[in-house]
Amino acid sequence: MPVLRAWPLAIVLVACSTAPPPSPITHHVPVPAACIAHAARNGSIKRFSAHDGVATLCYGDPEGYEDEKPPSCIVVDRRGNVVRDARWTGWGLGGYQPPYELTFDAGTYTVCETAGAHHCRSFRTSHPKHEWLNTAGDVSDDGKLAFVLEERGNEIVGELYDVDTGRQLAQSQVSNLLGPDGPGISDRSITRVSGFYGTNVIVGEWPAGPGGACELLDPFRGKAVYLHGYGGTTQTLDDHSLLVLDGHELSIIHVDTLAKSAPRIVPGAPFDNPEASSSDLVMLDDAVLIAYAQPAGIIIFDRTTRTLGAPHALPICPD
Repeated sequence: MPVLRAWPLAIVLVACSTAPPPSPITHHVPVPAACIAHAARNGSIKRFSAHDGVATLCYGDPEGYEDEKPPSCIVVDRRGNVVRDARWTGWGLGGYQPPYELTFDAGTYTVCETAGAHHCRSFRTSHPKHEWLNTAGDVSDDGKLAFVLEERGNEIVGELYDVDTGRQLAQSQVSNLLGPDGPGISDRSITRVSGFYGTNVIVGEWPAGPGGACELLDPFRGKAVYLHGYGGTTQTLDDHSLLVLDGHELSIIHVDTLAKSAPRIVPGAPFDNPEASSSDLVMLDDAVLIAYAQPAGIIIFDRTTRTLGAPHALPICPD
C-alpha cells in the first residue's frame, strides 16, 4: 500500500519538472510626450520662458542660423517633465510693459506711468545732456526712485533721486567699480541700468557681446558685486537674496551686504562660439528650472531648501 500511495506524488513531480519556465518580467518604458530634434541635440539654448505654470525651452544652431534651421522646442512643467512639443515662433516674446517710463530733455528727467492716468513727475539734474547716457536710467517698480547716469570726464557716474521731491539721495562712480576683476564698464553707448533691488541697482553693458559685465551696485556705499557676464541671468529668491547664473556657475547674492556665496556648478558645457548660450533659468512657483546644453538637460533649484537637485537629460528624437 505505501508504494501505491507514492505514485500520484511522483506523477506530480514529473509534471512540475517538465513545465515551461515563466516569462521574464518586462518594464514598460513610457514614450516621451515630446523630444528635442536629433539635429538640435547639441544645440544652444535659444529660448527658455515661463508662462501659465509651464516653460518653453528651445535648442538650435549654436551659430545662430534660425531662419535656415528653426530651433526645436518643448514644454516642461515645474519638475522638468516634458509636457508637449512647441513650435518656434521667432525671437519676439512681447507682452511686458514696465510700470514707469523715464525720459530726459534739457536737463530734466520725467517719470510717467505707462498705464492708467499716465501721471508724470519731473526732476532736474546738474549734468548736461549726453548722447547716450540720458536714456540709460531706470525707475523702481513703485515709481519712487530713479537712478540715472552721467559722464564726468572719463568716468560714468550714477545718481539716485527721490522722484517725488527731486532730491538727489546718493551718487557713486560706476565705471571704476564694475567688471569681474575690477574696472570693466567704459562704453557709454551700451551702459544701462536694468532694475532695482531695494535701493540697489543693476548696472551693466547691453547689448554687450562676450566682453560685457553686469553688477549689483549700492549707490550709498559706492560698492558693487559682480553678477554675471554676457548671457547671464539673475532671479529674485526673496526680499534679501538673488540667484545668479553666470555660465555654468550658480551663486546666491545677499542684496543688503553684497556678499556672494561659493558657486555651485551646473552640468553641461559652453560652446566655442562665446555668444551661444549653454545655460539659462526660469522661475516656476517654488522651483527654479535651469536648462543646460551639451548634453541638453534640466536641473532644478529648490527656493525653499536652497538645494540643487539631480540633473536629468531631455529626450532626443531618433535620427
